[in-house]
Order: sequence, then structure tokens, then C-alpha cells
Amino acid sequence: DTYEFDYDGDIYKLRSEHVDLDVTIDHELYAKREGKEVYELIAASELKGNKYSLKKNCMNVNPDIATFDDIEGYSFKMDDWLAFYGVWFAMGGVGELDIVDWEHDGTYIYGRKGPHIEEILNILKKWDIKFSFHNGKTHALYVENKDLDDYLIMIDKKDVFPDWVWDLSQRQALILLDHIDTPTKGMRSSFCGDNGCHVVQRLAIHCGLSASIEFDDDLHASFKIDWKN
Repeated sequence: DTYEFDYDGDIYKLRSEHVDLDVTIDHELYAKREGKEVYELIAASELKGNKYSLKKNCMNVNPDIATFDDIEGYSFKMDDWLAFYGVWFAMGGVGELDIVDWEHDGTYIYGRKGPHIEEILNILKKWDIKFSFHNGKTHALYVENKDLDDYLIMIDKKDVFPDWVWDLSQRQALILLDHIDTPTKGMRSSFCGDNGCHVVQRLAIHCGLSASIEFDDDLHASFKIDWKN
């Protein structure tokens, strides 16, 4: 949720490797004072100028969701859907795809042979959904299903996750995050603008982890997940 109100006062700006916050001076932060063992809510005015640590992760206590049923006529095992959706979110799209000597208007995933592509192929086979590759090569995977196309067109906002993402358990959120992060290691993924990285950062928190956003010299954004939390 977003809360907006008029404010005329000091702003506390906090910058560190994993935290980037601008808050009102009376805003309470979940912090641990130097020498203390527990985190507590402390106003920014009391932390200013002192040493402290901020809690950057949390526990997600949502239960597992068994199936994904948002596409009429289909019921997918949720873990399989998260694997597919995560790779598609990071490396795919929906709509017109114009490659030399090949035109496609629907769901596609870019990628060459690799564990994530093999997993997606196995899932599509399990779902009995047809697929093909551009000229028999694995440059782009074409998913042949109108119902899936229609759903992905409806939610194709690469800087926003559908609401059901925030109902996932911590275990299932980790499945989604891993399938977004793994195919894009070593490259700037197609969706990862500033807003796209912010939703992945929020997902990391939902997983009990934390993530930071980095910008290159051309201000292209990428995310970095702290998997050690």
C-alpha cells in the first residue's frame, strides 16, 4: 500500500550497501542499537548520529498454495507454474516476435539450451502444451497455447507482479525468485529496469532474503540478491 500525506519537516536519509531510505524524522525503523541483542522500533531522530543495525530480512509465514487456477480450464501445480512464470518473467514476453524468417505472435522465452530451458520443456510436456523452437534451434522457445497467451497479455507488466505473488509461502517465493535470478546470471535481464528491480527486491524480502539494486555507467539497473540471509 502507498500512503500519501503533506509533510513539512526534516528528512532522514540513510544510505548503506543494502539500505536506501528517506524517511521522516519521526519514522520508526526496526533497528538494533550497538551493544544490544534485539531489534526494536526506534524513531529515526533517536538513531541519527548513533551506531545501529537495521533488520533487512524477515520471515514469511504464508502457507503453501497447492495449485494455480487463474487460467480458466487449467489447474497447474503451483511449484511448476512458479518455475515457468519466473523464467518467462526474466527471459520472455508475449506479443509479436519478429525474428529473421520467423514471425510469432504469442508467448515466447529467449534462451539457449540450459537447465532452466530443459525444466520449462518438461513442464510444458506435463501440461500437454505444444511448443516449438525457431528453425529447430533453441534461440527462442515458442509456446503454442492461446489461453496462456491471453493470461500473460493481461498481466504483462514487467515492473509489477500479479497480486497472487504476495500470497505465496516463503518456500514458494524462493522457487519464483530462483527461476527469475538463475537464467539471468551474468547478464542484465530484459525486464530489469528500475521498477522491475524494485519488485524483485520486494520479492526477495518475501523470501526472507534481501536484495540490492545496482546501476552501471549508463544507468541500466540490475539486482543483486543476498542469498546468505
